[in-house]
Amino acid sequence: MTPSTATTPEPEAVRAPRAPAPIAPVHAAFSAAFLLATGKRVTLPIPGDPLDRKLHALVIAQGLDEVLARIPLLFGSAEWWAKSKDLATFVQHFDKLVVVPAGRRGGSTTAEILAMGRELEGK
Repeated sequence: MTPSTATTPEPEAVRAPRAPAPIAPVHAAFSAAFLLATGKRVTLPIPGDPLDRKLHALVIAQGLDEVLARIPLLFGSAEWWAKSKDLATFVQHFDKLVVVPAGRRGGSTTAEILAMGRELEGK
């Protein structure tokens, strides 16, 4: 191969670094809720450790407002998995922390399913 026919690799596209998730409000809200519930100070994750990375990913995926809205649900829960009111439990069981309207256990009622079936039959 001659120098004139050799190709030089193109430089890789330079990516702008992604802004870190704004987790300071999550730390503050969780710390306040933990202190109120237990009377103790919570130990927050060290920046860059696995729990910190999971918390960042959670805020990026769900949004700051949603994460903040679910913090009080952990401290109001009597579920077996919520006995440990720490940040690792919050991150691990985040999807379980939802408000179900009164009188509903989740899912559709039989009447709703039948109504959907009648609606689909009409199409």
